[in-house]
Amino acid sequence: MLYLDSAASSLPETEAAAALERLSRELPANPSSLHEAGRKAAQTIEKARSILASGIKAKTEEIIFVASGTEANNTVLFGCRSKFKKKNTIIAFLSEHLSVMEPLKILKTRGINVKLLRPPGERGIIFDDLLPYLDESVYFVSVMQVNNESGIVTDVAALARELKKKYPDVMFHTDAVQGYMKIPFNLVPEIDFYTVSAHKIFAPSGAGFIAARKKFEPLLYGGGQEQGRRSGTENTAAIGAMACAAGMLEPEISGNFNKMLLLNKKFPEALTKAGINYHRLFPENAVSPYILSISLPEVKSEVIIRMLSDLGIYLSASSACSEAGNRERVLTAYNILPAMRSGALRISLYPGLPADAPDIFASALKNCLKTYR
Repeated sequence: MLYLDSAASSLPETEAAAALERLSRELPANPSSLHEAGRKAAQTIEKARSILASGIKAKTEEIIFVASGTEANNTVLFGCRSKFKKKNTIIAFLSEHLSVMEPLKILKTRGINVKLLRPPGERGIIFDDLLPYLDESVYFVSVMQVNNESGIVTDVAALARELKKKYPDVMFHTDAVQGYMKIPFNLVPEIDFYTVSAHKIFAPSGAGFIAARKKFEPLLYGGGQEQGRRSGTENTAAIGAMACAAGMLEPEISGNFNKMLLLNKKFPEALTKAGINYHRLFPENAVSPYILSISLPEVKSEVIIRMLSDLGIYLSASSACSEAGNRERVLTAYNILPAMRSGALRISLYPGLPADAPDIFASALKNCLKTYR
């Protein structure tokens, strides 16, 4: 198997998967229970909270556990509305993940003025992209750190600083699902909400967190867990496994980043060597080395993906969360031409890939294209 779809869901590290299994067996109790088993589960959660906070230079009390990145984004978007009675505008970009875009649709039906901007395709988002649309009605800005399809990286720390200089009361949120533990980063005071998902950092699915520096109204009500900000019994095993994966990755972030830079360069080289006609959709110097988006002229990507799948090579054309009729939404937002969109492939990498992965992929793709044509 050659797995090139880590941007959809990463392969769990052996240690993280083992932590999930062990904690599920050893700590089944409710962390809110007063007995010894409950206290042990609660201690595991607090240890995980400390590890995750340390990894981004946040305070432990700022880490709020949730079940997924989708829940994290929904919680922040819906939870901040009630704080601003006189402000009525949210700014985001058309390239955001559906877990941001769909809540924005709902908020619009509730009277919120949602400004959706077209992202630049040659670089990350900068303050000048926002400036013409900012005014005193804006209460919230959401910009993802690394786009899950293009791979384009935004310096969200710099963007948040510039925003707060002119509009200090505007809340700033970044969906960091594709950047966390991959792009070197420390949380800055100007970022109010930073959202993360476990299954994108080589941990099993079932957990995520919000690093929240501002208060918000809960999305879920009940037992008042997570400082009253997210009710529901915490998933001790999934949280522990997420912290295990993050603890392993943190000291390797820079090393893995450089390793991925080298590996990312080898894929285009291998494709060229194999004589494959392709187009790189986004500039190399603007994207995360974990994601490479290309297009094959006069080819339907879904057909090639199925053919490669039959050979044990797995990749995507777009976000796995996209609906079937909406696969090209993000590429359309970047003004990629229809002919390029239809042949788009997203190759997403991870440090455990074999060194010959580019050559294996190029050889298999070459054979598939011969059959296709």
